[in-house]
Amino acid sequence: MRPAFILLAFALLVASAFASSVSMDGAIGQDGQLKAKLSFELPPNAGQNLNLSFSSKLQSIVVKDRSGLILTPQIRTGDNFTLIQISVPYDYIELEFTTDGATAKTGADWKFWLMLRSSSPVSDFSASVTLPAGAKLQTSNGAVATKGDLLSLTWTGKNLAANTLVNLRAGYAVEGQASDWLPALAAIAVIALAAFGARWALSRRQTEIQPKHTAKQKHAPAAKKHMPAAKKHVPAVSRKSMPFSAPLLQPAEPAKPKLEENPIFMTLNETDKEIIREISAEGGKTTQARIYMRTHIAKATLSRRLAALENRGLVRRSPKGNTNLLSLTENLHSK
Repeated sequence: MRPAFILLAFALLVASAFASSVSMDGAIGQDGQLKAKLSFELPPNAGQNLNLSFSSKLQSIVVKDRSGLILTPQIRTGDNFTLIQISVPYDYIELEFTTDGATAKTGADWKFWLMLRSSSPVSDFSASVTLPAGAKLQTSNGAVATKGDLLSLTWTGKNLAANTLVNLRAGYAVEGQASDWLPALAAIAVIALAAFGARWALSRRQTEIQPKHTAKQKHAPAAKKHMPAAKKHVPAVSRKSMPFSAPLLQPAEPAKPKLEENPIFMTLNETDKEIIREISAEGGKTTQARIYMRTHIAKATLSRRLAALENRGLVRRSPKGNTNLLSLTENLHSK
């Protein structure tokens, strides 16, 4: 029995070896996305399972049989792998997918790298990937061919055992494709230019609205520096040259009492004090309309408080044209 069992196992192994042929046709776009289609020719065996693995996360996966009927495989994906289990209806399946995980870009240089394996032995394997327009090949572990103006890479293999890892690699550069840092640099330059322009406009605006007398004040210290030199040319006046009756020092005038220290002013409420301060700031005389414009006290309140101040003998009304002139009485003294 043992020799017969060995012969049977060997026969099954030979029958299952080199059971399928696989072909792949794909193209890489300018954005590095790979679009590909794999075709599997299998020995007739309804319901057989085929397990496929890829070293990239696949998207838009579609599986069909020979008639074009869409099948529903079991799919498991991760950041850098995809596992697919397919129940083959008879002897053929077709797998379509896209992926942007099979390429990586550094500046204008691109790297393409895709690994795949099948749970079924493969008698014939062929893969063809077309590079994007303008690509210049740098490295590859496949053969190079041309498709019109495009470069095409080809990989082939025969008699691959089950779960053999197929490695497709290439390096290329695309002419006329800007480096990754150029758009970012341009954006930074635009932002910096806009910020500089806004700051310059704000500085210019502040300069335009600055009062004119500010410029005069800036020159005042410089003028003072020349004063001592001017004094050298002024002849000194001696006491003997002056009339005997003219004193050297004039007696100072007595200081007027300050408004805030006036005892009557100190008894007023804040509204009355504001009215009195405004009249004093105008040289002791002003109009009711001007007080309103500067203090924004309600008109009714202003009229009522002015009448009260007039009754107390602190404010005097005197006609002037079509209006009344308000002035402080002797009971209050301005600054």
